[in-house]
Amino acid sequence: MVKAIIIQNIGGPEVLQIKDIKLPPLHDGEVKIKHSAIGLNFMDVKFRRGDEDSKTHLPAIPGFEACGIVEETKGDVGSLKIGDRVAYATAPMGAYCEARNIHHKYLVGVPDNITDEQAVAVLFKGMTAHYLTKRTYFVRPGIFVLVHAAAGGVGMFVTKLCKDAGARVIGTVGSDEKASIAEANGCDHVINYSSQDVKGQVHEITQNKGVSVVYDSVGAKTFLDSLHCLGDFGLMVSYGNSSGIVPAFNPKLLSEKNLFFTQPSLFKYKQHRMELCLSASEVFAMLAKGKISDNINYKYSFNEIAKAHADLENRLTAGSNIIVL
Repeated sequence: MVKAIIIQNIGGPEVLQIKDIKLPPLHDGEVKIKHSAIGLNFMDVKFRRGDEDSKTHLPAIPGFEACGIVEETKGDVGSLKIGDRVAYATAPMGAYCEARNIHHKYLVGVPDNITDEQAVAVLFKGMTAHYLTKRTYFVRPGIFVLVHAAAGGVGMFVTKLCKDAGARVIGTVGSDEKASIAEANGCDHVINYSSQDVKGQVHEITQNKGVSVVYDSVGAKTFLDSLHCLGDFGLMVSYGNSSGIVPAFNPKLLSEKNLFFTQPSLFKYKQHRMELCLSASEVFAMLAKGKISDNINYKYSFNEIAKAHADLENRLTAGSNIIVL
C-alpha cells in the first residue's frame, strides 16, 4: 500500500484527502517509481477547483510532476533500469502519491549534478519557459517583452530565458515584495499592477511602440490590457488563467495592429519523445551552468499538500514550491 492524495469532488483545498491505495500490476513498458519529490503547479489547483473539466475524471490523484527512483520495470522500458533517478512533467495526472506506475516514454533521466528537489522545481516550469521563448515565439535581442506574474514560478524562468536571449523584460507583479523578487531575477522594469497602470507604464517605457510579445499566465484579469500593450504585429501568448479563463472576444481587437493570439500547451509541444528529452536536457544544463536557478521558495511535506494549495491559490508564494517525501 502507498499513500496518495485522492480528490472525490471538486472544491477547496479541503477536498485533498490522503488515502492508502494499492498499485495495480505493471503493464508492458511501465516502471514503478518511488517518489522523493513532487512538483507543485497552479495547474494542480485549477484541476482541484474544477477549472479543467475535472468532474469527468473524478475520483483522481492530481499532480503532473515528480522525481524518484525506478523500483520495478516490465517489458521494454528503453534504457531504464532499477535504481535510475528519473523525473517527469508531461505524464497523465497521478503524481500526488508515494509511488506510482508510469509508462517509460514520459520519463527523463536526472543528471548526477541535479538533486531530486531541483528537478521538480525546474522541469515543468523550465520546459514551459523553454517552449514559450524558443518555439511559440523566438525571443531575439533588443525586443521588449511583457511577462505577467514575473515573480511566479514560470514567470521567473521566462524572464531569465528572455534576458539570456538579449531581450528587455517588463514584468508585472501584485505587490512591492514581489517587485523586489522580479527585479532581482533580472526584469529591466517592474510594474505593480495593484497600484500602477500597466498599459500606461508599458507605453511610457517603450515610447509608445508597445512590446513584441506578451507572456500571460493570469488570463481574464489581464487579457485586454495585454492586447493594448502590444506593438504592431505583436503576439499575445495566453498560457494560463489563474484569474479565470480569457473571455470570448471580437477578432477585430486584433486587426488594428495586426496582432496574433495563441494559447499553447506544454503537453502538445513535448508530446514527441525526442522533443521532450532535448528540452529537459537543455533545462537541466542551464540550471547546472547557473543560467537559471531552481528558485525554491518553500518545501512542503506530503501531509501539507492542502496548505500548499491554499498558499498557491491565495498568492502567498513566489518562485518554485515543492513537496518532499
